[in-house]
Amino acid sequence: MIIRADTPPPFWSDVERPEAERDIKADALVRLNLIPGVWAANHPTGVGLTLDGARVIRYGIEGSGDILASLAGRIAWFETKTAKGRQSDAQRRFESAMRRLGIIYELVRSADEAEARARYHLERSAS
Repeated sequence: MIIRADTPPPFWSDVERPEAERDIKADALVRLNLIPGVWAANHPTGVGLTLDGARVIRYGIEGSGDILASLAGRIAWFETKTAKGRQSDAQRRFESAMRRLGIIYELVRSADEAEARARYHLERSAS
């Protein structure tokens, strides 16, 4: 059997690849924004350089969720993780701080779970 260099071996296409966190986040953002009364946006955090490369800058809130949302006017954070993904210490501290303030914080592992948790909170606030 001859395999061309630009074609992966046939068995590679049979391998189930786990969903990446960025894909879960992207799908969750779409799904959340389709729910009436919900607004959701990407909330990146990290470290970078100024355009001239002279200074290091930090952006976002350390440990904050990946998605910042409003559920019918109520603030909510969604942290997306893969099936095996774990929160960092900073993320656990942020979650604790938000919960102490009564702000919704959800750790979700799929877009389905993000949508379900948002709908749950919307139903609770409507009753």
